[in-house]
Amino acid sequence: MELYEAIANRRSVRRYRPEAVPEEVLARVLEAGRRAPSGHNRQPWRFVVVREESRRRALAEAAASHNGFIAEAPVVLAFLGLLAYENAPAPAARTRGSWTWDMYIRYNVSIAGAYVTLAAAAEGLGTCWINNYDEERVRALLKIPEEYALVCLMPLGYAAEEPKAKPRLPLAELCFDEEVTAGGDG
Repeated sequence: MELYEAIANRRSVRRYRPEAVPEEVLARVLEAGRRAPSGHNRQPWRFVVVREESRRRALAEAAASHNGFIAEAPVVLAFLGLLAYENAPAPAARTRGSWTWDMYIRYNVSIAGAYVTLAAAAEGLGTCWINNYDEERVRALLKIPEEYALVCLMPLGYAAEEPKAKPRLPLAELCFDEEVTAGGDG
């Protein structure tokens, strides 16, 4: 699938077929995330690949009740951000005004997550970005140490549904020319 087609056709999938994702396909999708850009090329993302059914079910139980579909996907990815590593700023330098180191790491991991969703769409796979869960339970299930931020969970698999496109605002309402004008619309 061509990039713009993947962007136009990607949907949040909430029903999955049970068939396994081939390892070579999963590797290509994760490789796309690995190649995402990051500030100062820090590459703070880490991916936890969950295939075991009982662990996927436990992740679904740790998520908000409307996210129980997580267990249906043959793979669930957890996106982590490495908060503490060599060359990371000292704790006193991790906040500047409204900017925090945690936000910086999460932004970078989110870029990798976006690359993964587009690569998955190009491979004919469905995904759904999940950020409504009991973080302590997820951390315990996946044995995530404190030096990692948990950014999101993402079920990954072949869709058992074809979600309809949701309406998007016209570009003219989203884009300002040179400066923000009164009224807040583009």
